[in-house]
Amino acid sequence: MREYLKKYPYLFAVPLITVLILFLFVQNEPEEAEPMVFTTQSSVQETEQSSSEWYVDVKGAVNKAGMYRINPGMRLMDVIDLAGGFTAEADQNQMNFSKLLADQEIIYVPRIGEEVSVSHEAPNKETAAKTVEKININTADVDELQ
Repeated sequence: MREYLKKYPYLFAVPLITVLILFLFVQNEPEEAEPMVFTTQSSVQETEQSSSEWYVDVKGAVNKAGMYRINPGMRLMDVIDLAGGFTAEADQNQMNFSKLLADQEIIYVPRIGEEVSVSHEAPNKETAAKTVEKININTADVDELQ
């Protein structure tokens, strides 16, 4: 065998180099890229809504008004506790403590004797649809279009 290697050294070197080159190229092959997933606007909103953190803005008769990070499924009383509880002048009779909270909602705690006429809750599609009256733009006068 030694005589054969001395007489024909390139016969073993060429296959060895070829195997090394193939080995290097096989290891450096790029990995397959994951396919891109295109989503619609509604699925993006659902993903955002299902994220683990939501934020609500607490105002009015609470000890520490401000923006609070909440988790889906939290109720009004949970965020009132986060805000340090009610002040002595808070009108708790106007509050629904068991209300489920939504992302980007404004929580306003009125003071005793204060009447809140404007809804401070985050707008929702069902409520907005009920308050808007449809008109026929072909037959409506100027006042109706306003």
